[in-house]
Amino acid sequence: MPPLSIREDQLVPSAVWTYYETAREAVSKLQADTVSRIATDVASLSVTAYSGKTLAEIEDYFNTVLEEVDHHACMDLIAAAEAAIQVDCRKRIEARKKDPVSKSFRSLKKKTHNLRKIKFDSEILETWVSQRSGCKKAIGDFRGAWKYRNWLAHGRYWEYNTRYYPPAVLRIIQEMFAKMEITL
Repeated sequence: MPPLSIREDQLVPSAVWTYYETAREAVSKLQADTVSRIATDVASLSVTAYSGKTLAEIEDYFNTVLEEVDHHACMDLIAAAEAAIQVDCRKRIEARKKDPVSKSFRSLKKKTHNLRKIKFDSEILETWVSQRSGCKKAIGDFRGAWKYRNWLAHGRYWEYNTRYYPPAVLRIIQEMFAKMEITL
């Protein structure tokens, strides 16, 4: 298997946050414009996706769209954080740093013989918990959000009762990165 090359244009949490704010603003503006048009000129809606809908149905639709924007932002924020952690792991292995985290990562690579086979949760995150004091709570919080990302990514077909929102996910990632001393 060829070595894993790292893309320069990988998704980063700060970019995801900007996309999220832009999308929420755009949907909210469209919602306000649509509601305003209903109030002033009902006939203009006759050829749109909203024709035949009540104001309450249109409001529900836009609230659902905003909820989906939140879901997508959470999924992308968490995926971007995972990518940053994976890249950090690979850079530590390649740089042959002498700190305990880097040494543990090199040991994992030696054991698996392949960077791609190092497991994210049980090996990479667990290394941080065991080798860096102060990371346990931050990584625990991230693991909760990561389970939420998995639920979203797999189509939400099972019951999952914990809901995360983008501002909370961003805070969890920032706190974890601060403990890990990962910068973007």
